[in-house]
Amino acid sequence: MRPLFPLLSIGFLLLEALFLLMVRLQDLRQHAAAFLVLFGAVFAVYLGLVWLVRRTAVSRPWLLWGIVLGGVVFRLTLVGLTPTLSNDISRYLWDGRVQQAGVNPYRFAPDDPALAHLRTDDWQWINHKDIPTIYPPVMQLAFRMGVALAPTLLMQKLVFLLFDLAVVMFLVWQLPRWGVSPLMSLVYAWHPLVVVEVAGSGHNDPLGVWWMLVGLALWSSRRRLIGTAAFALAFLSKLTTALLWPFYWVRARRLLLVFLAAIALAGLWCWCSPYVTPGFRHYAGRWEFNSSVYALLQSALGVPLLARLVCGLLVLAAGVFMARKTDDPTRYTVVMIQAAILAAPVLEPWYLLWLIPLLCLRFSWMWLGFSGLVMLSYTVLIRYVSDGIWRIPAWVPWVEYGPLYAWLLWRAGRRGQTP
Repeated sequence: MRPLFPLLSIGFLLLEALFLLMVRLQDLRQHAAAFLVLFGAVFAVYLGLVWLVRRTAVSRPWLLWGIVLGGVVFRLTLVGLTPTLSNDISRYLWDGRVQQAGVNPYRFAPDDPALAHLRTDDWQWINHKDIPTIYPPVMQLAFRMGVALAPTLLMQKLVFLLFDLAVVMFLVWQLPRWGVSPLMSLVYAWHPLVVVEVAGSGHNDPLGVWWMLVGLALWSSRRRLIGTAAFALAFLSKLTTALLWPFYWVRARRLLLVFLAAIALAGLWCWCSPYVTPGFRHYAGRWEFNSSVYALLQSALGVPLLARLVCGLLVLAAGVFMARKTDDPTRYTVVMIQAAILAAPVLEPWYLLWLIPLLCLRFSWMWLGFSGLVMLSYTVLIRYVSDGIWRIPAWVPWVEYGPLYAWLLWRAGRRGQTP
């Protein structure tokens, strides 16, 4: 216990120094190789701090506040950085401005001449300008709130940074109620991927993650109806809690009706629009990046649509199997998010934002390690900047996924040998 505070302090200073070096790079896309070296150093220090925290049985309020304060400092260090690893935040700002102008963002793509009068300098950074938005209605309200406060990229960042910090505080408060040391909140609060992807790039996932955690907490305290409403709000933020539907089908079908009714009611503006399908259809049917199971199936089957269908059926089967195996929605959710990560045709680094807070209560060194290795997908930027080719180097999937799949196979083998 005694050496924890000085060691955490040294670790904090090392992490902050490395984050400051990231800030000095400014354009992380143009300096992707240097960024990845710095991230590797940050992640190594972070893993050491997680190891220390896991060896500490007793928590103190001042340690918890130190963890929270450290997380705040890291985020403030990167919040002023212009997002360059991803330009998704430009779409957030655009969707917010379109709504502020009284236009349904599902109706027009950003390059539609009908919206030409809304274009600003940030418009050029929007990706897939020919595709209408794919973000659900609760997320759209967050975009609009950001624009109402200030029509800037920084304000869009700050909106989701607040939800990110709300997740940190929620974990500090809720983990003891789940029977876990609140010191484990460091797993999320100081995770380099979280800091880079939210404070640095401004990704919007913390809004949905917040509602998911609230739903899990409510369900564990037997307030299942309100918890179901929270899961619906998480879905209306970023669809991930659709993974819970098999659980509801097996364990609580009446609440599944509540789940679906809440989605239908809250999403009326979105789902009843005749323009809502093009963006979702494009994403679901065409996008592929940094996948594992899907990439193997696509190579074997030769038909992308069939590979997507098989991956979907695998995730559905995993959901039904887990729902029959456990009535604990937290355990179920952890496993299903992991299954979705492995089967998804698209795995961007920030998708791990949904898993990392759950590792605070159902910890796994291998999955934590994977949450750092996934950043290797940014090696795609090195060649893209130099010659315009968007392709992950062939060695990256082996390093990124290899240890995880080896561990999963080893675990499966050990279970098979258990009488």
